[in-house]
Amino acid sequence: AVVSTQSKQWYQRRVHGGFFRSRVSKKLLTMADTHIALAVIFDVPAGEDYKSYFPKFYAKVKAGTKDTLYYGFATCGNKVLCREGYTNAAGMLAHTAEVKDELEGMIKQIGKEKVKILCSGPPSELEKIKPHMDGRLPIKFVDLDAGSLLLNAFPKGCADTHVTILPEFIVPAGKVD
Repeated sequence: AVVSTQSKQWYQRRVHGGFFRSRVSKKLLTMADTHIALAVIFDVPAGEDYKSYFPKFYAKVKAGTKDTLYYGFATCGNKVLCREGYTNAAGMLAHTAEVKDELEGMIKQIGKEKVKILCSGPPSELEKIKPHMDGRLPIKFVDLDAGSLLLNAFPKGCADTHVTILPEFIVPAGKVD
């Protein structure tokens, strides 16, 4: 995309050291996605209370790290998704420390085997997180492809209206190039 000098200056002010790297060259703007995204999926047993945890988590997020880009819960039947985004590994680790007690309480209530955590981001950021995970959380790390793009900056201080799609593909052995 061709951008004007004003647009270049706006982006430079907007992202100055933010969660993505930008490079303006010959009026072309390219952006690499470098944020950490988490999808925490709870398979809540019938009859278990889980919604009472939501306000506790939201309060911790509002008062916590400023590196949180987005945070929210979604439900579908007995499945609960906590969708989270952070500018970097340090932001994700700070948040994890902030909600440690609430998260452990929720996991203890529903069972560790009913929780799946997917953490995606650039391999360099994921490597900063891995040493801090002690095995109590069922977490899978997913390396973000180096060609991934963040085409628009996340707005701050407003309702989260972006859509996340989490497709899962099971590819038979020998079918991936």
